[in-house]
Amino acid sequence: SLKEANLKPKQIFIDLGCGEGMVVRTAVKEYHVRGTGYDINPLLIYRAKIIAHLEQLKGIRFIKKNIFDVDIK
Repeated sequence: SLKEANLKPKQIFIDLGCGEGMVVRTAVKEYHVRGTGYDINPLLIYRAKIIAHLEQLKGIRFIKKNIFDVDIK
């Protein structure tokens, strides 16, 4: 769960295989982190962006990319 992640405001939260972005959106809303969601499916990324926009979330982005190509260093 996100509680166990011990998230602090301004930290970066990365969600690999984010789908519609529910987890990363929750992290941004409840823990005030900066969030990035990655998914290979362009329709899910598009939907995640729309939902985040409707929820007026700041500090969140969604990127269409294969999770095995993401550099998380």
